[in-house]
Amino acid sequence: MVDNNLTFTPAASGNTYTITQIDPNTRLSRNITFPTGINDVTVMIDDINITGNMTLRDGNDATMIINDIYMYGVITLQGDAELDLLLNGTNNVTLGIRAPEGTTLTIDSVDSTPTDPGSTNGSLKIPYSSVFPAGIGGDSNENGGNITINGGTVDVKGDNQGAGIGGGYNGNAGNIIINGGMVNATGQYNGSGIGGGQNGNGGNITINGGTVNAIGGNRGAGIGGGNYSDGGNITINGGTVNSSSWSGAGIGGGYNENGGNITINSGIVTASGPTGIGGGMNGPGGNITIIGGTVNASGTVGAGIGSGNNSTGGNITISGGTVNASGISGAGIGSGANNSGGNITISGGTVTAFSGGMYYSSTGPGIGGGNNSTPLPTLDISSTADVKAYSYAHPAINVSGDNLGDGFYVNAQLNKTPSTTTDTKLKIYAPADPTTPLNELLLPANFVSFAYTTGSTVTQTDHIAAYNASNDDYLGHVV
Repeated sequence: MVDNNLTFTPAASGNTYTITQIDPNTRLSRNITFPTGINDVTVMIDDINITGNMTLRDGNDATMIINDIYMYGVITLQGDAELDLLLNGTNNVTLGIRAPEGTTLTIDSVDSTPTDPGSTNGSLKIPYSSVFPAGIGGDSNENGGNITINGGTVDVKGDNQGAGIGGGYNGNAGNIIINGGMVNATGQYNGSGIGGGQNGNGGNITINGGTVNAIGGNRGAGIGGGNYSDGGNITINGGTVNSSSWSGAGIGGGYNENGGNITINSGIVTASGPTGIGGGMNGPGGNITIIGGTVNASGTVGAGIGSGNNSTGGNITISGGTVNASGISGAGIGSGANNSGGNITISGGTVTAFSGGMYYSSTGPGIGGGNNSTPLPTLDISSTADVKAYSYAHPAINVSGDNLGDGFYVNAQLNKTPSTTTDTKLKIYAPADPTTPLNELLLPANFVSFAYTTGSTVTQTDHIAAYNASNDDYLGHVV
């Protein structure tokens, strides 16, 4: 490096280059530019320490291998530029990567292989972005581009109103695919962790594998929409996903907006916020489909899975997987407090839903409409579904009319709590066989309401006996 600007020419196309620094302990002022018309160039950047920016202009197609670099600046893709970024060692690009709509950015570990993809070796840290852009994605007033993470460890924060990964201020998420690696993404203020910036929707987000930890800014979803923006289209096909927000949904809509279209096919998914999965605070639920995987969702004023408070219920369909959902004044599954309507269909899977706690007299039901909700949502439960529901004060299942499915469920409320300090095990027996339980429930301490599916398409009579959950001492028959 002989001056402050390193500019490649079109003659670099098809070649491989190495950029290094004699003394990486000394910070240099450098800008690296790839002008229009450079194709199929590979650049290895090793152990550099610079203040400056790297720019790939329209028409570029580059592979960049970075190893132990520190750049106080930004990497910018322009036009239809394409960059494959391979991570080795520890790398810090402090002001982020601009990959707006039209551009294509693919991030992977240099150690990933076709037979062993998704390596977490090699890291990229973006500790903050300049004002209003996403950490990785669009600048202010820009949508995110085509962003794919196949491997590596990516730790990124947006700034002010931008998403961690996705849209900048006023920008939608674009198209985001995570296939592997470790991704930690945090939105700032009103941006989502992964998805839209302030006023930007969730775009198209697909998670196929890896470990994803996403935290929304104040009003942005963990994964989904930014403040005042819907969740877009979110699909989880695998991996381990942990997502949370303060005023948006853990997964789904930002503050005051609907959850969009959320589909979980597989994976281990944990989501928390005012609504765990669905609409943000004051946001409708959208369309939520759970086909498989393990899903743990917790809400407060909104549902664990469903809509936020003061809004309208969405459409919730669960056909498989293991689902655990909880609310406080919102339902575990259904709608938040002070809501109206919605449709809940459970045709399969193992589902546990509860709402409330000993200090929440305004609790919602395990399944149905949240506290003070009218009209209540409809419920369609199949005989093939294994469902348990609990509530502190409401009926455990609180819905409009009869079950629309072919299954039957018991919906009971005790006249007093069996224990104020210890969970109670409820064993379900058929009258003809009082020795072999058909089912077991775990009623939380201080709770009085419970419900469960019978697994039958015809009516039946059950006997229910209570036991101390900690020592299995018999407490008596309750039904």
